[in-house]
Amino acid sequence: MDYKVFYREKNKSVQCIINYKYATGEWKQKTKQGFKTQKESKSWQEEMIEKLEKLEEQIASGNVLNEKYKGITFEKFKKVYTEHLKLYKAYNTQLNYKTTFNKFAKLNKKALEDITQLDIQIIVDGLVKKGLSRGTIMDNLKRLNTVFKAAVSPYKAIAENPLDVKAITLPKKKKTKKKIKALTKVQLDSLLEQISPENDYIITLIASTCGLRIGEILGLTWDNIDFKRKLIIVKRQWKEISKGEYDFGDLKSVNADREVPIPPKTVAALKQYKENLKVIPLDNRVVLDKNSKSTTSRLIKKYRKLGFNVSVHDLRHTYATMLIGNGVDFKTAAKFLGHNVQMTIKIYSHVNQDMIDAATLKLAEIF
Repeated sequence: MDYKVFYREKNKSVQCIINYKYATGEWKQKTKQGFKTQKESKSWQEEMIEKLEKLEEQIASGNVLNEKYKGITFEKFKKVYTEHLKLYKAYNTQLNYKTTFNKFAKLNKKALEDITQLDIQIIVDGLVKKGLSRGTIMDNLKRLNTVFKAAVSPYKAIAENPLDVKAITLPKKKKTKKKIKALTKVQLDSLLEQISPENDYIITLIASTCGLRIGEILGLTWDNIDFKRKLIIVKRQWKEISKGEYDFGDLKSVNADREVPIPPKTVAALKQYKENLKVIPLDNRVVLDKNSKSTTSRLIKKYRKLGFNVSVHDLRHTYATMLIGNGVDFKTAAKFLGHNVQMTIKIYSHVNQDMIDAATLKLAEIF
């Protein structure tokens, strides 16, 4: 970039003029007045020349900023991005981003181009003081990073992402490992003997003997159950698609699309349950509960009354623990659970009382 700096007296102050020209363009001008002396204008000169040189690099690379978003505030840009989310992301994902925007609301009035790493760090420090966990803050930072990346491309509202997630200071990771809740075989048998009515028994049975998530259970239709091959075909879930509205939706991940073997006891129970139904609903669903949140809450209360401090999801953990404890390899267990192998190893590389008892008996045989 070619440039020349001039000064002139105007209204009893110094005006600084920068004439500049890019390799392929004509001469243009940037001016600012109100300086007491030429020396006082030096910092503005340096900052402006640096910006002009960056703009030249962007033009050379074809990455010219969109004038439509020039000076756009964080508050206005997040509205633009929210409209994008409504088209392509699930309702729960939209809610997660809304939560993130609320946590970083102090950025609202700032222009995107003026937001700095320090601005974000100050907000993070406030979240730490409020007691938010490292994991929660990191999840929010990742979502915020996605927004800033989008602002760079494809929106071209800013030249570079102001957030470096790895450079944000966070509380140190606590080394305490979260303990998985899982019932033993005796405890599970006792729970299944006591749980009623039949609707709640079926949910409990599928979670504990097939390892399905609650949304997957509520999204099951009778054509997803292959009685001949003794398989459950998991291909969608029942989820909130907009505020207060529930319907079939995509699964949690690609791995969640799977076929799960059904134990003989569960096959027999499902056949009996279908026979007992007076009417098969139009959507052909096996379980007609409205939503997973209310079902989960209801069953937690019911399990506790029966003496079991677990949730429906803990029954999925019970299923996984029993598979691995009885010699099923991690790769197969992961396939049945709809996980990847690494996640399965990370979550279930522990022992429970059944495994300890089995190992104790083995010791007696060995020694």
